[in-house]
Amino acid sequence: MKVEAKKRMDLILWVISTFFIFATLLLHSPWRDEGQAIMLAQDATGFWDLIQRIRWEGHPMLWFLIAKAAGPSITPLIHGLIAVLTNAIIVFKSKWPAWMRWTLPLSFYFVFEYAVISRDYAIGVLLLFTAVSLWKGKHRNRMNGAFILLLLATQANFFSALLAGVLGLLMLLENPKDKNWYWRIPLALFVLIFTAYQLTPPETGGFASERSFDFDKLQHATQMFTGGTPLPVYLTPSTPAISILFFTNGISLLVALGLLSFMTLTLRKVSHQMAFAIVSFVILLFCSMVLVGFARHLGHIWIFYLLLLFVESREGIEIRPTILLKLLVAGQLVGGLTHLVFEYITPYSESRGMADYLENKNIPAQRTAVFPAAYGAGISLLSGEAYYQPDMDTSMTHIIWNPDSQADYYPKDVLRRLFERYQEGEVYLITPINMTYENARSINPWKPILQPEEINTHSESGFAESFHLYKIQLDSLSKP
Repeated sequence: MKVEAKKRMDLILWVISTFFIFATLLLHSPWRDEGQAIMLAQDATGFWDLIQRIRWEGHPMLWFLIAKAAGPSITPLIHGLIAVLTNAIIVFKSKWPAWMRWTLPLSFYFVFEYAVISRDYAIGVLLLFTAVSLWKGKHRNRMNGAFILLLLATQANFFSALLAGVLGLLMLLENPKDKNWYWRIPLALFVLIFTAYQLTPPETGGFASERSFDFDKLQHATQMFTGGTPLPVYLTPSTPAISILFFTNGISLLVALGLLSFMTLTLRKVSHQMAFAIVSFVILLFCSMVLVGFARHLGHIWIFYLLLLFVESREGIEIRPTILLKLLVAGQLVGGLTHLVFEYITPYSESRGMADYLENKNIPAQRTAVFPAAYGAGISLLSGEAYYQPDMDTSMTHIIWNPDSQADYYPKDVLRRLFERYQEGEVYLITPINMTYENARSINPWKPILQPEEINTHSESGFAESFHLYKIQLDSLSKP
């Protein structure tokens, strides 16, 4: 194929991926973790207040600052733009063979996971690809620009920070005599300390605050890697993001080691092989000690592999087009298109089911609060939808969140929050917590007026959650 024809095909495939991303975003209902980040950002009263809040989340500040500035309605569109720009770098700036440039923008991570799901991972991927593109470019100040972009990437999430740090070390080893390292290294140390502070949970808890090795977590991480890298597709609509190549009983660990060994050997530079092995080990270890790893986490192994291939291609090193590498890219393509199809036919819309239930029961949304047990101690104020996870046609709700009192997981503290918001009268509370269990919560003076009615919402996507509905009469007698 002639050069001009290839350039036209580059543009066509990039436009197609852009169309799929934004078309899917228009249909996508935010998941709980998407909504949590935006709600937290909107509720922050200032920069330092935001920094204190995100310490409960386990993520640095960059995406929260973007969400705060953009607002709930624009944030998903910005996320889509971030994904589109990443794909533009892959298509127009890499020196990869055409079969890679034309398939990756439509693959799982670049058209769905880091494109449609509005989290802080996409901005990190964009900054990393932009940094290596600038690093291996011809601009006079490319090294300084790439270094600044890597520093910004550390503020996206832990995984981007890890990848940025290793890429920075590769930059240092490539040109250690550059005098600019005299200011780059101290600045990097300062950013490292600040990032560590943001990622350190408060003394009273926070997301992923327990740090101890768990073999079951390692097993899960290797399952997600072995399933999420070769062929990340659905088994059934009720098991999203699970591959048909989902190994169990310890086999996934062996398969993961084999797959990582193959990916390592396809890299041509020894320094890249060592860097990839170290990063893969750290990510698997992190997902074995701190959190339960999913595709969005383990996918950074694949991203780092592509970043190193990107660097080698820009250095004139030809990629080895092995059969297994082509199968990996083809599997990612199938996974991406499959997830788009399921997003169209089985939208995740728990908020719609909850709203319909409350409407049928004539329960006023303006007098309904939601206590999300698993995603931060706080009550979401309703705006349109009577659920803390908004549907695609609603405004995002905010969280009442006191960063100095994160232990209010108990009914009396929930009641105090309700008084702060509603003062008096009838108020409805939706929560996955059964407040009437005979356990430590029963020592609190707060009790529901009505026996909670369990609400089971089953969307067409196969997701399901169980909620309890409470009716509370706020008056002087019930005030804590």
